[in-house]
Amino acid sequence: MPCPQLHPATNRVRRLVDIALSHHVQRPWEAELYSGESLASSLDDPFWVRRRAKAVAHILRNAAVEIGEDELLVGRPSLREPTGQEAKRLEKARAFLSAQPRAAGQSGHCCIDLQKLLSLGAAGVRDEVRMLRAARDSANPADTAAIAFYDACEEALDGLCEYARRHAEEAERLAETADAERREELLEIADRCRRVPEYPARTFAEALQAVSMVNGVLHWAQGTGLVSPGHLDRWALPYYEADIADGTLTPVQAQELLDCFYIMPNENVQRGLAIGLMVGGRDEDGLDVTNDLSYMCLQSIRNVGLAYPGVGICYHEGTPDELLELGCAVLAEVGANPAVFNDDVITRGLLDAGVTPAEACEYQNSTCVEITPAGASNVWVASPYFNLCQILLDLLGEVASGATAAEDFESLFIAYTERLAVAIHDAVGRDNVNRHSCHANRTFPLISCFTRDCLERGLDIDQGGARYNWIECSFVGLANFVDSLAVIREYVYGDRAREPAGENIAERIGALLDILGSDFAEKEDLRREFINRVPSYGNDEPCVDELAVRITDFIAEECSKHDVVLGGGFKPGFF
Repeated sequence: MPCPQLHPATNRVRRLVDIALSHHVQRPWEAELYSGESLASSLDDPFWVRRRAKAVAHILRNAAVEIGEDELLVGRPSLREPTGQEAKRLEKARAFLSAQPRAAGQSGHCCIDLQKLLSLGAAGVRDEVRMLRAARDSANPADTAAIAFYDACEEALDGLCEYARRHAEEAERLAETADAERREELLEIADRCRRVPEYPARTFAEALQAVSMVNGVLHWAQGTGLVSPGHLDRWALPYYEADIADGTLTPVQAQELLDCFYIMPNENVQRGLAIGLMVGGRDEDGLDVTNDLSYMCLQSIRNVGLAYPGVGICYHEGTPDELLELGCAVLAEVGANPAVFNDDVITRGLLDAGVTPAEACEYQNSTCVEITPAGASNVWVASPYFNLCQILLDLLGEVASGATAAEDFESLFIAYTERLAVAIHDAVGRDNVNRHSCHANRTFPLISCFTRDCLERGLDIDQGGARYNWIECSFVGLANFVDSLAVIREYVYGDRAREPAGENIAERIGALLDILGSDFAEKEDLRREFINRVPSYGNDEPCVDELAVRITDFIAEECSKHDVVLGGGFKPGFF
């Protein structure tokens, strides 16, 4: 697929970018206010999942609705300050919320089932919920909790639909006093918000509006962190092609709408996090799926230039050269965006993890580079981080003090793996405690409606409803760790063991730690020698690369010994 003609940012987009940069984005105080008041008023409901759904719906029915002067896509939280009376109510709501049991653990880091959202809409999902609830028997103990879950799903979906309708009403109100051009835009916004996300999307603009609004609501109203828009060039393509074919949309208009879509997460998500969007890659038959929208998604990075979304190119041998070249050009201009992901390795890894072929090719980078299956995931990522170098430093300190013996390099390596095994074991224990706390003290009925298998199982995502529930732990600093081992092997244990000086291994390691602690003060020649004379990982040097293979094989084997609450296993990743 060759690169189409690309279009620069419009003046509208430039103005919206400036506005987004001026905003201080945080979770709205209205979410706390209405959530706290709803939960305090629902204490007589024995089912926590229903209380959570009522709270989300109450937020969406009451939070202020704002539509900016230039906005084409709507659904960002209000930035207004509370009134005096609201501030008093907020103080009480916060006091109530702070007294509630806490759920420790992760949420979000996923992409919802966008095909379901766009093809059924919330109303279609609500019909599915009602059908599944009707098939349950309230007198059957096995069905009691499922019925409460379905009640919660319907309540949350109703709140979402009302939130969209309130935007339609606000757009119509603003249209009454707007100039002719803006009046037409506002009436189009009203029409879209009366259509989506309640009903199936029909147009490119409706598809973008539905996904943008739902993802935003999941983040700021439900409190599910880092929900990403997935493979936009796949789910939006049918709408784009149909609108272009019938003449209701031009490529310039489509680019502007896409740019507006990119701006919205910067209005919904706090700074310093990550929202990912994927382009390119292959379908389950191995065919490249690059299309015009793939290129336009890269162009939007140029046009918008904000932190969100971080775009990932799913690269494989069949990726068009033009897509990779455009990605490199944008990366050189903008910096740090887009990223390039190895489609072959990722797809193979997901297949090995038990993901279906259709889902393995449609993955999502859930934050930075961690991978989750789109539409079906309650996978926790980077839980926890393991600092490989810190564990080595701690071990070296023990050797230097005489608390641990490591008279040869092999003994040192084995001692290291023993400590790493303990760290892995303890981390699994902590994650399992956290998963139990989420099961008891937290639920997310709205995102459960759009996560595969939750509705079929009658279980919230926090209670095991999702299809995939593994925990991915991240091992950080692999290259530095391996390079450090290579230096230690040669300068502490090997032929170059002359400096750091010492009568025995403990003294040599102690001297090395002193040098490191001083940041090589008066040892610049030694620092250069470490860097230049010892082979480094990643340069096709077998003597050092084998250390990386050995430690990663150990980590994979050690993690495979453990399972986690909700199942799926403890799976390693590397930063």
